This record gives sequence, C-alpha cells and structure tokens, in this order.
Amino acid sequence: MLKIKNQIRLFNNNHRGDSIIEVLISITILAAVLVSVFVIVNRDLAIETNAHEQTVALNIIQSQLEGLRVDIQKPSFVPRIQTLQPFCLNFQTNSLENSPCYFDQNQNYLSTPPTSKNQQYRYKVQITPFPAKTSTGLTSTTGYNFQFKVDWAGVGGLPSQTNQEVLYYRLYVNQSTKPSFVGVPS
Repeated sequence: MLKIKNQIRLFNNNHRGDSIIEVLISITILAAVLVSVFVIVNRDLAIETNAHEQTVALNIIQSQLEGLRVDIQKPSFVPRIQTLQPFCLNFQTNSLENSPCYFDQNQNYLSTPPTSKNQQYRYKVQITPFPAKTSTGLTSTTGYNFQFKVDWAGVGGLPSQTNQEVLYYRLYVNQSTKPSFVGVPS
C-alpha cells in the first residue's frame, strides 16, 4: 500500500501543471494560426468582390452593346456617330445620351454622378466612336470602332482608386445592307 502512495505522490509532483512559458508559446501559436486564417479569408472576400464588380461592369457593357445593335437601325444613328463624340445609351428613354452615363450595381440608369460616399460605387459608362482604318491605314468611310469603357470605385477602395473595364467593337455601316457588328480583340 505504501508503494502505491509513493507512486501517486511522484505522479502528482511530476505533473503539477503547465508553466507560464508553455502557456505563452501556446497562445503565440494560436494567434499566428488565427491571423493567417483572417488574412486568407479577407483576401478571398476581396477577390470575390472584385470579380462581382467586373461581372457587373461586363454586363453593363453587354447591355450597351446590345442597345447599340438595336440603335443602328435608327436613321439618326450614323450622323450621331460621325461626330465622334462619346455617348451612352439610356434605356429608360431609349435614346443616345451625352457621355458619361451612370449605372448602379443593379444596372439601373442614373443621370447624375455620385454625390456621396455611399454612392461612389456607381459605374460610369462611355462609348467612344472613332473611324476604322482600312488595311492600307486610311480612314474607312463605312466602318467605326467603338470603345466601351466602364469606370468604378471598388468596394472598400479609396475614392481616388478606380477600376476600369474596356472593350472594343467594330461596326461596319454599309448603306446597301444592314450594319453589322464584328468583335475586335482588345
């Protein structure tokens, strides 16, 4: 019996608890793991937000392009693009507007620029026509290139930092047939 009591006493003396150094090392390791997880999650959220914003910008460009395809059937279209002035399409009034136009994240047309910090996430759209060049480098009288440009301030970004998406399309205007779009790689 005495032998068992001595073994219990030795066991208790050898395992009294963790020292302060062991606790500090454990807390340091736990903090390092938590900080790295936070950094990874934060970076992933920023990537997802940026991808969403780019998708909205591309959807706005696509809607402007589709509207332009419809608008080329109007008699006033060719004289309007011959001025080479930037414009955008207002789907509420179904008309060409002087540039730039603004859209919210739901792709609703807005006639005014952002006026407050909460509205800085609006998308600014501008379509710029310029004459297409022929294979000899001369200006084409039947073709136009269009630059579709969308600017926006990213979520969480500074107002001075803007993101931009730019696409180019070529439109051949042939008076004997209907005009057609041909995509031009940017």
